[in-house]
Amino acid sequence: MPAAPEAFYFGPPDRPLMGFWHAPRAPVQPLAVVLVGPWGIEGMNLQRTWRHFAQDLAAQGFPVLRFDLDGCGDAHSPPSDTDLWPLWMDAVSQARQTTLARTGLGCVALVGFRQGALLAAHHAHMNPSGVHSLVLMAPMRSGHACVRELKMLEASIGQAPAAAPWALVAAGFGMNEATAHSLKQVKLPTGLPGVCVSVVDRLEAPMGSAWTEALVAAGARTTHLVVPGYPGMMRIAHEVTPAAPFFNEALKCLSDAVAALPPHTPAPNPHARPCAPCCTLPPPQGHGTAVREWVTPLFGAAGMVAVVARPEQSPRDKPPPGKAILVLNSGAEHRVGPNRMWVDWARDMAAQGHTVVRLDLPGLGESNGDPTQASTQVYRDDTLHHIGQALDWLNKQLDVTRWAVMGLCSGAYHAMGVALRDARVERVVAINPFVFFPAQLRDIDLLAGNAMQHMVAAHTLKSAKDPQRWLRLLRGESNIRLIVQSLAGRTRTKLVKQGLDLGRRLKLVPPTPLATSLTTATARGCRFHFVFDINEPGWAILKEDIGGLADRMLANGRFTLDTIPNGGHSFATLEGRAKMLACTQAHLQAWANPTN
Repeated sequence: MPAAPEAFYFGPPDRPLMGFWHAPRAPVQPLAVVLVGPWGIEGMNLQRTWRHFAQDLAAQGFPVLRFDLDGCGDAHSPPSDTDLWPLWMDAVSQARQTTLARTGLGCVALVGFRQGALLAAHHAHMNPSGVHSLVLMAPMRSGHACVRELKMLEASIGQAPAAAPWALVAAGFGMNEATAHSLKQVKLPTGLPGVCVSVVDRLEAPMGSAWTEALVAAGARTTHLVVPGYPGMMRIAHEVTPAAPFFNEALKCLSDAVAALPPHTPAPNPHARPCAPCCTLPPPQGHGTAVREWVTPLFGAAGMVAVVARPEQSPRDKPPPGKAILVLNSGAEHRVGPNRMWVDWARDMAAQGHTVVRLDLPGLGESNGDPTQASTQVYRDDTLHHIGQALDWLNKQLDVTRWAVMGLCSGAYHAMGVALRDARVERVVAINPFVFFPAQLRDIDLLAGNAMQHMVAAHTLKSAKDPQRWLRLLRGESNIRLIVQSLAGRTRTKLVKQGLDLGRRLKLVPPTPLATSLTTATARGCRFHFVFDINEPGWAILKEDIGGLADRMLANGRFTLDTIPNGGHSFATLEGRAKMLACTQAHLQAWANPTN
């Protein structure tokens, strides 16, 4: 197994960036690599593939720095109206300088993907003396093309146009007007003197060879390759299929770049150390206290990683209370969460006095483990065991004994699961779950399962009031078979569940295992806060399983139920997300500070 990357913070103190250093395996190449990733949903989907590419490069002897740009991943989040382009340019400079200081070399190779390729090329144009070679993977022709693609993505989802200061909101990521304006002015540069340029283009929508031909005419050393597989890398996180040809060709390009180095180029210095393993962040929007954040080393038998945020304290301050909040992965997305929503949320909670841990389960994010298994089996049987190990380790490291656990979708399912078996968990915030107990996992097939039946039935009833939907039905554009099957299954399931609930009320039928477990957990003081988008079927599914117990739990305060309009399953809308995050904060504030 390759060595784990070394996480650290670098850059200006007022806008720290997160970096991951991949130490090279001997023999060490005399060329270091800086990976420049894309922004937004492409960066989210690429995260695990990008990490493994960095590990493969390190295994071939390349020192590698992988890092998060401003507003991406775990990096600093600028104010919403900040022009990100100059910050991104500076971030690449900071990454290059950090790499040169770490290795003692005079120049680096920049490897960029999509918007990151455009950024890397522009940086090399502005700073050619510090860049020996460029490898641009599926690059965009221009910033204007980038903004146009993002607007097309925004339109395809059917969202309302973004309000100021946002120019667009694409798959949950907002780009403001200032950034979009700056990005539109950027094109792939025509002058890159002294820089070796390699383009690994996508077969499905290539940028063409006109740009590289212009570079060749200007005397640059350039190669242009076209390879398949890009669409598979841009699917949602648990369906991503890494395109081996992309990365194999990129590795060959870097090997060719090494061959083009001047003779007797010295090897990197293996003894220099990177920057700080933790950072101090100013209070968000100037409110609360400063936040101390760090990345844990690998822990547990499976090698998990977490990012911890807690209030910055002087030695005279009293220690934080023995409570903490654990945020679990949603599906196969890493610890930043869908739309990166947990990063600022965790820091804001820490500024208000709480300890927040964002965990990467095995195979996800920066943790060890088989990424294929983790990404395709997000409801794994061993997950609760791993969460228990994480709590054991974190209890000792953070001096914490009482926990609130939260997550969205599969993260909500696992949060409930650990609460039902671990007395250290006092609060659960379950956001948009549609599975609640292991026995229900057989219904995960959405085309046949309970969740799809609920959603199709609700959508059909809502559409019955829309004349356009009737026209679609008459034209044969609706899937009548799916609708009929779902409505029939919904009716059959509802009748069966109602009969069983009546039998339980009359004590003729024993309660379901989930009802028994929830009753036991709430009796010891655990409370469950359910948060759903208004169109999600999860609450109805839960009520069918536990029957009248759901209403009784609401009445006595052991459950709470919040419904959020216009959020969607992953809260990709800015308005719905803000309401959901405020709701979760209120519940956890009340738990952590019950006297307030």
